[in-house]
Amino acid sequence: CENSFLSNAELTLSQKVMVHPNLTDGKFQVSYNFNSNEAAVVTVTDMTGRVVKQSRVEGGIGSEYFQLEGAAAGTYLVTIATASEKVTEKLIVTK
Repeated sequence: CENSFLSNAELTLSQKVMVHPNLTDGKFQVSYNFNSNEAAVVTVTDMTGRVVKQSRVEGGIGSEYFQLEGAAAGTYLVTIATASEKVTEKLIVTK
């Protein structure tokens, strides 16, 4: 019987992070499970490419909470980038 579990090192970045809830009123959370030495930058942009919010998260297991104050209803892109990988998730803001 072969072990089908993957170590954290074998997971892609999109498998190590989760953006939730999605639909949101502007409050959302990025949960992550990085290697202990792996930091990332979380950038939220609107559909024109304007940076709305940016934050650095340290390695390990955790969550970062965001509040998009004054953000208009619409679609935003949440990009999580480490030194070696990048993933972008859509976030829908409703008012």
